[in-house]
Amino acid sequence: MPAIINPDQIRTWGRSYSAAFKDGLQGKTKNSYEALTMRFPMSTGVVELPMVEDILGLRKWTGDRQFQEMKARGYQMVADVFEDSIQIGRKFVEDDNMGLFTKRFEALGRKVTEWPDAQVWAKIEAGETDKGYDGTAYFSASHAENGTTAANLSGSGSPAWYLFDCSQVEKPMLWGDYIAPEFVANDKPDSESVFLKDMYQYGVRARAGVQYGLWQMAYKSKATLDATAFDAAVTAMMQRKNDKGETLGITPTHLVVSTSNRAAGRGIVNVEKLASGADNPNYKSVELIVCSRLSNT
Repeated sequence: MPAIINPDQIRTWGRSYSAAFKDGLQGKTKNSYEALTMRFPMSTGVVELPMVEDILGLRKWTGDRQFQEMKARGYQMVADVFEDSIQIGRKFVEDDNMGLFTKRFEALGRKVTEWPDAQVWAKIEAGETDKGYDGTAYFSASHAENGTTAANLSGSGSPAWYLFDCSQVEKPMLWGDYIAPEFVANDKPDSESVFLKDMYQYGVRARAGVQYGLWQMAYKSKATLDATAFDAAVTAMMQRKNDKGETLGITPTHLVVSTSNRAAGRGIVNVEKLASGADNPNYKSVELIVCSRLSNT
C-alpha cells in the first residue's frame, strides 16, 4: 500500500533538503580563483567599475594641488541570475523514499561553493574576445599604452598558460556578490508542478557578476612553456606603464597552467636546480596553480 502523502511530511523533507544544502555550503572545496579575484558586495544589479590605474601616486608638491579626475570609462559589472534545480517524482513520496535524495542536495550545496571558481575561469578563457576596461579584448596584442601599443597575449599552438600579479589592491579578476544563493521549494501537494508533472521541485537561485580587472596584471601565452617564454612574459608585465608613462609596479606572483602543463610549470618554478646542475633563477619566483578547469588544447 502506498504511503499517505502528508503535507506536513513534505514540508519536513523540504527542511531536511535545505539543511543538507547548507551542509554542502560549509564543505571544503578545491577552488583556485580566490588568489586572483577581488570579491566585493554589489549594491545594485549593475555597477560602474573604477580602475585603480587612475591612481598615479604621490608627487612633489609645487604650486596648487594637481587633482586627478577619475575617468568614467563606461565599464560595468552586471549581476546575472544563476540557478540550479532538482525535481523529485511524486512516486518517491508514495514509496516513502524521499530520504534517497538528501545527499544530492548536499552535493548541490557543494557545487554552489564551486560556482564562482567555474565562472571566473570561464571568463578568463573568454579573454581573447571579451573586452576589458579599455574596450579591447582582455588578452590582446594591441592594448593602448602611453601612446603606443602593448601586449598581454603571445604565442600559438600550445595549451595556454597565464601569469597574474595578485599582490595589488585590485586583483586581475573581479567578482561581485549581489544576491546570495537561496534555497527555494515548490513542494505543496496542490502546486502546479505536482498537478501537471507529478513532481516536487527544489532549487537554488543567486545573482552575481564577474568582470576583468586591469589587463596589465595578467598575461596569456600559448607558446611552449619554457624558461625563455616565461622570462619574456615576466619582463613584459614588469614593463607596464600607465597613461602618464609611469611604471605601474606590476610583478607577477602566480603562474597558472592547465593539467597538461603541470610538469612544465613545476620545472619552471618548483625545481631548485636545472638539469645542468646550475641554480634555477626562477625557483619560487611565483606560485604555481594547476587548474583543472582550463582547456588542454
